Amino acid sequence: MHVPYFWFVLAAFALVIEMIFGTFYLLVAGVAAMLAGLAGVGGYLDLSGQILLAISLTSLGCWQLWQYQQKQQRRPLEALEIIGQTVEVEHWLSPQQARVQWRGAHWDARLAKGQASQNGQATYIISAREGNLLWIEQFSER
Repeated sequence: MHVPYFWFVLAAFALVIEMIFGTFYLLVAGVAAMLAGLAGVGGYLDLSGQILLAISLTSLGCWQLWQYQQKQQRRPLEALEIIGQTVEVEHWLSPQQARVQWRGAHWDARLAKGQASQNGQATYIISAREGNLLWIEQFSER
C-alpha cells in the first residue's frame, strides 16, 4: 500500500471508533490523518513531514477541544438560562407539588423550602432545577 493512503485508512478507522465512543478527540485525529494523507498524495510532504503534520494537527485540535470543554463546564447553564424565569402553575398536585407550564411543555414543580402554596393559578419563579423537577418560589414584583 502506498504510504499516503495509509493515512486515509487510519482516518477512517479513527472516525468509526469515534462514532462508537463520541468523544470528538478521535474525530480530530481522523481529520488530521486525512489532511496528512492529502499532503502525501499531493506530493507536498515526505513521510516524516506527514507524521509531523498529523501529530501537530492532532495536538492542536485536541488542545482546542479541551479548552472549549473547560469553558463549557465553567459556564453554569442553570444560572444563565433557567433560574429566575417565570412559570405559570396550572394545577396543584399536593400542597407542595404542582404542574407548571414552562417553555411550551408541562413540568413537575415543587415549592422551595419555606414557601407556602397558593390555591389556583399563580405566577412563580424558578429557583433551581433537578433533572425534570423545577423548584419554584412565589413571584413578587419589587
